[in-house]
Amino acid sequence: MLGHYSVSGPNFEGKLNEKLRDMKADYTKTPAEAYIDVAERALTGDTSLIALAAVQHPFLPPSEEAPQQPNDRVIDRNKLPSWVPDWGTYQSFILSEPINPHSAHGTTSSNLSIDKTKLILSIHGVKIDTIEACSKPLEAKSFHLKSSSHEPGHKPEHVIKSLWREICLKDDFNLEDRYLNREPTFFAYMQTLANGCVQIATRDNRPYDESFETECLVKEAMHIEKALGPDAIAPSLREMAKKIKTKDEWSRAANGASSNRIFARTKKGYFVLGPNVMKQGDVVCVLFGGKMPFVLRPWEHYFLLVGECYVHGFMKGEAIDLLERKDLAEEVFHLV
Repeated sequence: MLGHYSVSGPNFEGKLNEKLRDMKADYTKTPAEAYIDVAERALTGDTSLIALAAVQHPFLPPSEEAPQQPNDRVIDRNKLPSWVPDWGTYQSFILSEPINPHSAHGTTSSNLSIDKTKLILSIHGVKIDTIEACSKPLEAKSFHLKSSSHEPGHKPEHVIKSLWREICLKDDFNLEDRYLNREPTFFAYMQTLANGCVQIATRDNRPYDESFETECLVKEAMHIEKALGPDAIAPSLREMAKKIKTKDEWSRAANGASSNRIFARTKKGYFVLGPNVMKQGDVVCVLFGGKMPFVLRPWEHYFLLVGECYVHGFMKGEAIDLLERKDLAEEVFHLV
C-alpha cells in the first residue's frame, strides 16, 4: 500500500503529505502501532481531518465508564486510541470522501497536536450542541420504496414516518414548519438522511449550489408522496411532487448515507446523521479543518472520538461564522 497514490502522491487538492510519503515498512510494529503511525502522519502532515473521518467504531464504551488519568495509565500499544482508524473494521462508507462538497470547517485548517507518549490528540474546534434523542441504527435499504407501504394495516409504520414522529417530534409533512435556519423542517430532515444528497450531485456531475438544493426538495417531495401516499402529506408537498417525474434518486442517496448510521436530534433541535455508536449525551462539534462535523463523547476530563456526522445547518461554515460573531467559543478537545 505504500505505493498507492493516496500515500505517495498529491491529494485531490494537489497537496502532498510528505510525512505519509516518507513512511517505511516496519514489520517489528504491531498492527495497532502501525495504525497509530499512519494516523499521526496523516493528521500532522496535512490540513484536512480525513484520518478522523475514517474512524468507525463497532463498539464504544459509554461516558460513565471513566478512564484512569492519562498520567497514571499504562499505554497499551496493542489498543487503539479512539481517534485512530482501525483499518480492519468497516461500518459505512466515509461521508467525508474527497469529492464531498461539504465545508463545515469554513476557511479554517486543522489546528492540532499529538502527545505521542500519552497518545492524546488535542484539537481545536467549536461545540455546537448535545445529542438528546437517537434512533436505532438504520438498516440497509430502509428508504427503498415499497409499492404497498402506504396501504393502511398492511405493513408496520414506514421508517421515514416513524423517525419524523419519534425523533423530530413532528406529525405532518408540510413546507410551512420551519427549521432553526428558517428552511422548511421537511427539507432539513430529508437532507440529513441523505447527507445533503451529495451522491446525486456527484453522480450527475452537478454543481452543489442553491439551484441543486431546490431540485433536491422537489425530489424529496416526490419520494414522500410515493412512500406514504398523497393523502398522508400536505397539499403544498403534493403540488411540489408534481413538478418532476423521474426515478427516485433520493432513496438511493439516503440508503447509501444512512445505512448502519443513527438519526438524531440535539437539545436545540438540530438534525444529525451520525455513527451507529452515537448516544444521548454525546457532543456535536465542528473541528477546524473537518469537512463534516464530529461527534465526541465526554470521558472525564477528555473525550472519545465517536465519528463524523452530518448536521443540517452547519455544513457550509456556519459554525465558523458564529465563532467570528462570538456566538460560539473556540475550544481545545483532548481526545484519548
